[in-house]
Amino acid sequence: MEQKVTVKEIRELNDRNGYKTQTIVTQIEGDYPVLLAVEIHNEKVKVPEVGSVITAHLNIKSREYNGRFYHDIKMWRCEVLEAAPGTNDNKPFEPPF
Repeated sequence: MEQKVTVKEIRELNDRNGYKTQTIVTQIEGDYPVLLAVEIHNEKVKVPEVGSVITAHLNIKSREYNGRFYHDIKMWRCEVLEAAPGTNDNKPFEPPF
């Protein structure tokens, strides 16, 4: 699934026994904007700057446990459509992992 979103917040890098994940909070624009927390598990995905407009390629999974539903939203690719104001896109890529 592809979704055009704006990056609002980048959370701390989580490292559990060598398995690293990064969570970013994004906003889907529209009449009623929606905040969406997305996890990045792939070290090859470049984490965008706050304020950037991106196309996020997502895998969405849900599971039911004791009558409640739990969701996983993982981003496996990111394409920057509009860079955040004041960022330099010419700097070399440095993965957060």
